[in-house]
Amino acid sequence: MSNTPTPRDLPGTGTTMDPTMNMTVNVSELRDALDDGRFVVLTSGTGQLRARPLTLLEVDETGTLWFLVDNNEEWVEALQLDASVNVNADRQSDGRWVSVSGDADTTQDRQRIDDLWTPAAQAFWDSKDDPGIAALAVRPVTVDIWQSHRSTMGRIFAIGKAALGGSADDIGQHRTLHIAAD
Repeated sequence: MSNTPTPRDLPGTGTTMDPTMNMTVNVSELRDALDDGRFVVLTSGTGQLRARPLTLLEVDETGTLWFLVDNNEEWVEALQLDASVNVNADRQSDGRWVSVSGDADTTQDRQRIDDLWTPAAQAFWDSKDDPGIAALAVRPVTVDIWQSHRSTMGRIFAIGKAALGGSADDIGQHRTLHIAAD
């Protein structure tokens, strides 16, 4: 029996993924896929997974995703027990969906918080000096990107065609990118 990975169908995607084609993510590609200042959904949990919307404030030069969070929230405190998180984003405008799996931690470094502060943050805190604010860093391990080069109507048509027995090849592409270790 060979240990060589073989291509496999990705259920529900209409694509085939060749495990030998995983590649190291380029930080600019990650930035492009996520777009700073976008709403994303971050999922975490110690047993029971929970998701919440957050605003992505920065993807730094190492690929780390940065957010501002309330350090007193239960889910933030739970990151000390299980730092594994998932960040999901979609760009309906160009048919791109992104899933980032990684490890999270927080810092109350005032300079970092100041760098991430935006006027919109005042909806949640009175000022950037609030002691409950923390900067949340998510260090990606794996990034999955699904891309369709069709318009919304084109994607609906392609899915319908595939459901009626046609080819699902034109629905889109899936890639898994791995972050290089420092």
